[in-house]
Amino acid sequence: MLLLSLMVCLTSPAWAGGLNDAKAGEAAFQGGNDDAAIRLLTKAIESGELSRENLSDVYYNRGLAWGKKGDFDKAIADYTKAIKIEPKDPTAYNRLAWLMATCPDGRYRDGKRAVELAEKAVALRDDANFLDTLAAAYAEAGRFQEAIKTQERGITKLKQEGGTKDLPGYEEQLSSYKAGKPWREK
Repeated sequence: MLLLSLMVCLTSPAWAGGLNDAKAGEAAFQGGNDDAAIRLLTKAIESGELSRENLSDVYYNRGLAWGKKGDFDKAIADYTKAIKIEPKDPTAYNRLAWLMATCPDGRYRDGKRAVELAEKAVALRDDANFLDTLAAAYAEAGRFQEAIKTQERGITKLKQEGGTKDLPGYEEQLSSYKAGKPWREK
């Protein structure tokens, strides 16, 4: 009976190494340990045990960790992979658009592509965060009037959503667009 119980536990999805590694990788990222996050998320990907949705999330989360470390090539690759796996999930479109609109390294900025990605994200989910990204993309593309209008709409939506803690950042970005300056990630 014990052997049967062990076999059931070991083959149960709840015990799947890939999902456990994915959760541990996300926790490591939240804890600020980007290297551990990347290692665990890579292990989860390589396990071959993740559902399509979980795999997309893992690529997205690993992209966040790469971006935080400043490895923008790998971040872009992971966001792109997440989009290919789950093309109806707006989060990777949004994050890739944000990177291409606001990256401190000009080699990675592409306003036209950022606008395309951000518009896709907003079409899939019209919320304050995605409007904020679309405004940044418009500004990077030199479309400041659209950036201002979109950021103002994002601020209104943010207030409706109750996200007032983010309001100072949104207003700072709006001031930048009104001054004819694109936003840069700090």
